[in-house]
Amino acid sequence: MDSITKDYLATKHEQKDRILDILHETSRIINSSLELDSILKTIVDIVIKKLQFYEFSILFLENDRLILKEGYNHPRKNDPSY
Repeated sequence: MDSITKDYLATKHEQKDRILDILHETSRIINSSLELDSILKTIVDIVIKKLQFYEFSILFLENDRLILKEGYNHPRKNDPSY
């Protein structure tokens, strides 16, 4: 196996490890609280920190409309009509 392939596989492995870590931490948080707003905020914080995203949003589908429930750097996060 050449070094480019090894580097590629190592990068993919690191990405999968980060995703699994996020899933584990998220499931722990969901099972530790009944406060939906707190859960969503914590999930957004984890994703932003671990994946280093500049923007991230959680939307729910309600009556055929997407409703922004929590977000980081979302341009309309504080817009109640959104």
